[in-house]
Amino acid sequence: MKTILIQLLVFSSFIGVAQTQKLTIYFNNLTTNEGKIMILIQDKNEKDVSKLVLFVSNKSSKASVYLPAGSYGVIAFHDINGNEKLDTNMIGIPTEPYGFSNNARGLLSKPDHEETLVTLNRELSITFDLK
Repeated sequence: MKTILIQLLVFSSFIGVAQTQKLTIYFNNLTTNEGKIMILIQDKNEKDVSKLVLFVSNKSSKASVYLPAGSYGVIAFHDINGNEKLDTNMIGIPTEPYGFSNNARGLLSKPDHEETLVTLNRELSITFDLK
């Protein structure tokens, strides 16, 4: 009886564990190999689920993260001067390269979150164009 109870406890501990999938994000054609890339990953409800800092060593870099299966939007910018914020000009237009997953672009603002969502139900690689 004790053995069955222990087996049940061990089995039940695995039921609640969400299966994670690997998301690899490639950044190509960076304008410089200075600074770092700041990455924010949000779930479909725009809740922040992961923040990553990628130190740039060459003009093509990549980051990988394991996340539960689901839909995610990725926002990134190349923090060239290392001040950990997206620099903008006097009227608020970014002066450092930035981008969104699916290479989504808004007209005069950031794109709708739905446009940036990628489905992570298996290992997935996405490529970013930071502009």
